[in-house]
Amino acid sequence: MKTLIFALLALTLTACGSSNSGTPDTTNPTIPHTNLFIDDTTITVSDSTLFDLTITGDRNTITVPDNNAINEFRLRGDNNLITVGNNVTSENNDVVGNDNTIMVPIGTNASFDRVVGSGNQFIEY
Repeated sequence: MKTLIFALLALTLTACGSSNSGTPDTTNPTIPHTNLFIDDTTITVSDSTLFDLTITGDRNTITVPDNNAINEFRLRGDNNLITVGNNVTSENNDVVGNDNTIMVPIGTNASFDRVVGSGNQFIEY
């Protein structure tokens, strides 16, 4: 598995996927949108500003570190592990796939607008 830092994403993901960081979201052109198309990858995704995040792929381990602000989070795929740090905010959350695990800190007010698929877990740690 590859460990990637978001700052190097555009340079290093060509072998396993792609990133489209900085492209404005069509629904809100002022918010950057990051699209990741990856499989079998370990990655940390972080941004200094509010951003949209869409992850498409299978068998990934993805960390969103402390103090990030996500406007829209979309996950499309199977067997992904998403770990969310402390004080991460996310307004709109959507998961489509099977057997995904999303871990959030204890006491987090996590809610998902839509979850489609079976075997998806939401775990407080």
